[in-house]
Amino acid sequence: HTPFVVNQASYNMLNRGIEDDGLLDTLSQNHKALVAYGPLAEGLLTDKYLKGMDDDVKIHWSNEFVIKHGKDELVTKLNQLNEIAKNRGQNLAQMSLAWLLHDKTVASVVTGASKI
Repeated sequence: HTPFVVNQASYNMLNRGIEDDGLLDTLSQNHKALVAYGPLAEGLLTDKYLKGMDDDVKIHWSNEFVIKHGKDELVTKLNQLNEIAKNRGQNLAQMSLAWLLHDKTVASVVTGASKI
C-alpha cells in the first residue's frame, strides 16, 4: 500500500466547499497537498460574464455559489472581484489563480479551455 501525497478537488474563489467540509485543513495538518480543478469555475472567473449571463448558460453542478445565490448575484460578485483584480494590476482570471496558489496546501491547479 502506498500512502497518498496529493488530493484533487474542485476549488476556486466561488466554490469553497473544501474549506467548510474540512478537506483543506486535513490536507494541511497531514502535510499533504491539493491539486485544484476548476480553478476558474468553468470560465465564470474570467471576464466573459462581467456584463451578464444569458438564460441558456449552463452552470456546472460544482458551482455552488451560482446554485445558492443565482446568476444575477453572481454577476455582481464577479464585478466586485474584477475591481479588486484591477486594483492589483491583474485580470480576474490571474487573480483567481494567484489566490489559489497563494495557499501553501495548493500544489497546483488544473486549467482547461473550451476555445483558444
